[in-house]
Amino acid sequence: MMIRGVWMYAVVAVLCTAVMADYKYPPPWDHDDETFTHQEWQFTVEQRMNVPPEVDQNPYGDPTATITNGIWDTPVGGWWDMPTNCIDMSFYIPNEADSTKQKLVWIEVKVILGMIMEEGRTGMILDDFTSDCSWGGQPEPVLLSEDLIGPDDVWYYHGMWEIDPQPDEEWVSISVTHPYRVFGIHEVDIDTICIPEPMTLSLMGLAGVGLVLRRRRTT
Repeated sequence: MMIRGVWMYAVVAVLCTAVMADYKYPPPWDHDDETFTHQEWQFTVEQRMNVPPEVDQNPYGDPTATITNGIWDTPVGGWWDMPTNCIDMSFYIPNEADSTKQKLVWIEVKVILGMIMEEGRTGMILDDFTSDCSWGGQPEPVLLSEDLIGPDDVWYYHGMWEIDPQPDEEWVSISVTHPYRVFGIHEVDIDTICIPEPMTLSLMGLAGVGLVLRRRRTT
């Protein structure tokens, strides 16, 4: 596993995981929190615009995805990079604005590698992924961390952003490429959750930030 940055985990109150959504490596917060949203795209149909998630746990509106490049494949599933060697996706996540809170946005992207096209590295690196989060205003979201978990032929990319204050919507984009192998994006999970401002956390007696460095693994 390779890592860039540090996971900044807020408060004891959000470290519970009573109810897990269906991703491989869930984020470290309470899935029963009233501000929690979860949306998962499994790409079970060939649709590029306004793609609804197969799993929708968002009470604030209708999340959608847009897929650029790639070929949708039925037997194997997901979107494959042929013939462009690149897949671009963007995701609209509705929320509810709250100037007293911060927002955390988290993404997991499941990538499956296919046949080797050229001689070179067989695994993936963080530079194969370009991710971004925006909300159409200022200040811009801050990337807190990103990591990549493998190896073998199934990889999981994670990114997490902080937005202060909490906006009424977020846009998350991901671009994936591999110079030597065919690959497919099979699943994308996006979670959001609100956390009180630091002063509020302190007053509640819940202040405390854990800094967790994941174990580094190279391919």
